[in-house]
Formats: sequence, C-alpha cells, structure tokens
Amino acid sequence: MTEATHKAQQPITTPAYDDTAARENASLDSCTPASIPDASTDQGEGQIIRPAPRDEPFTRTGQSRDLVCYVHRKVDAQGFYTGEDYYPVLRTLQPKIRQRLRPITFHGCILHTGQSFIYPQKRDISGRRPNSWNTSLAEALGQSPGQWLKIWSDDIAQRYQFEPVSPLIEDVPEYPDFENDLEWAMKPNIIDRLDHPILLKAQQGNDAGDEGEIY
Repeated sequence: MTEATHKAQQPITTPAYDDTAARENASLDSCTPASIPDASTDQGEGQIIRPAPRDEPFTRTGQSRDLVCYVHRKVDAQGFYTGEDYYPVLRTLQPKIRQRLRPITFHGCILHTGQSFIYPQKRDISGRRPNSWNTSLAEALGQSPGQWLKIWSDDIAQRYQFEPVSPLIEDVPEYPDFENDLEWAMKPNIIDRLDHPILLKAQQGNDAGDEGEIY
C-alpha cells in the first residue's frame, strides 16, 4: 500500500529530562492527546489491532479511544510497506518527541464472523497537508455504529473506498473486552522515556522511513 507523505521539520532529540515519575506511572490514561503543535509554527492477521480484511463486512461498536502514538512504519526485505506498529506516548513526553507523532483513534469493531478487533485510525494534524488515506478512512469509519460496511484500499486513487452493506445483525454488537484488549495490546509499547529503544532505533537510522516522514 502506498500512502502520500511529506517531511517532518525536525528529528527526534533527547534533551536532559528526569522521567523517573513518568516511568512509574505509565498507563494508557497517560497517553491521551496533549497539544500537538500546528505545522505552521512547528520547529521541530490474528492481531487484535489491525484493519478489517478486504471484502469482509464489519461494523463499529461505538467504543473508541484517542491516543497519541509514535508510528513505526514496517517494510519487508525489498523495502515495501507491510504495516505499522503504534507506540503510545506519555503526555509529559509528547512535546519533546516530534518525529512521527500522530493522534490515533482506536475503534472497537466486530467482523461478520463475530470476531472482535480494534481498528486503528490515523488522524490528520491541523496545519499539515491532509493525507487522502487518512481523510477517506475517517469518512468510512464515520458511519454510525451498527452500519455494516466493507473497506478496501484503492492505490490508483490513493484513498480507501467503502461500501455499506445490509445489516448482518439486527442490533449493534457489543465488545465487552474492548478496554481490556486495548490495554493488553498497547501497554507493552508505551513510550515512557526519551531513551526508549524504538526512539533510539530511529535516531540511529535503523527504523524504516527514518527521515522523519509524517503519514
């Protein structure tokens, strides 16, 4: 999948910072959005969290959670995009980490098979050029909970396409373990210090897309 990109203006830096208290209190509750600077003044499968499979109907349950995450872009041996990992960042660290910092909405969803999963939705940042993949996904996931749909990527149009389908279940399905599943999947990835291994990897040029692209 190919997504439109442009460059961030400043690489990660690691200024002196006492993050002892932050480490001790790390939780997803500490990774909700802080203020992300406007770009005009900025200087600086089998998985729970995944997109819906192509052509498989699903619906949102109405449960969601907003987190600010560092986005680790994955590629294969040939350099082709294969997906992303998300690392929630503590509010206290968000102003200090600018490279690939994105607001992500995690949506509770149910497949037509009854399997639950969490759909990650990257959101555009105010002041930065809109990304057609992000805006088209927002339109698709903006459908009302209980509205069943199919989503697929359109590489030619550089966007997601979606199609509403007839309800497969009369009532909006429930996802009682949404919060627990999100916590279980994301807590090991929390960035709670400026020398977190994923940040050091990017600094050393060993992270895919290590030039600071914003997707």
